[in-house]
Amino acid sequence: MLPHFLGIGAQRAETSWISLNLQRHPDIYIPPIKEVHYFDRSFKYPSPNLSANILTRVFGNNSWWRIQFKAFCKAKSLKHKMWYSKYLFGRYNDKWYASLFNHGRGKICGEITPAYSILEPEDIYKIYELMPNLKIIYILRNPIERTWSAFKHRVSGRKRQLDSYPDDEIKKLLSDQGSRLRGDYLRTLDNWQKVFPKKQFFIGFLDEIINNPEDLMLRLYNFLGAKKPKIYLERIYKERINASAKEQLPKKYKEYLT
Repeated sequence: MLPHFLGIGAQRAETSWISLNLQRHPDIYIPPIKEVHYFDRSFKYPSPNLSANILTRVFGNNSWWRIQFKAFCKAKSLKHKMWYSKYLFGRYNDKWYASLFNHGRGKICGEITPAYSILEPEDIYKIYELMPNLKIIYILRNPIERTWSAFKHRVSGRKRQLDSYPDDEIKKLLSDQGSRLRGDYLRTLDNWQKVFPKKQFFIGFLDEIINNPEDLMLRLYNFLGAKKPKIYLERIYKERINASAKEQLPKKYKEYLT
């Protein structure tokens, strides 16, 4: 039971909003965890890099795994408990990955992991070999705004005020490898469209989510082959998800990012 679609980003371009509104459609299934992080589990990528070794996962210092373990502990339904158990303690391989979508049989299945946007062509080819008819969703945002939003989200969990960071540390975080790769839309499109036909891509923009969310979701439902009766348009959640802190982008950092 492999997915029919993948959301590959961009990070901080309302992919959580997209995921929530896809989940609300009765013909679409997304697992309890939006970001499965299966295809980016290589130490060459700035991603969670969950180890295949179960002992390393349980006793290591991987914050992503610990966040999902807390979600497992809080899960109320038996179905979700079983899903999280499989996700956290299973043996990572293609069969395991396919099993994560078993609850979506008879529906259009998919997952959204923005880190897939940074994959190298050889890893995208592996995805193609597994799922050649896969549909790919890519939402773009002004790259300067995206980078600043990602930076604010990144430091929000630290016990420091934003104004306590020196300029050189802020610039280092704004321009590190992960930030550059996630904001390089042309690289992402070039790498992915070398492998998958362009007709299998849905390209959207954050501006559309802000200005006309119903129209964007209609086009996305149509792209995925999901039914789109009017009643579901009324259920579209319009508020932005996981919005970062509201500190404005200072002029000096805007110039630096430009």
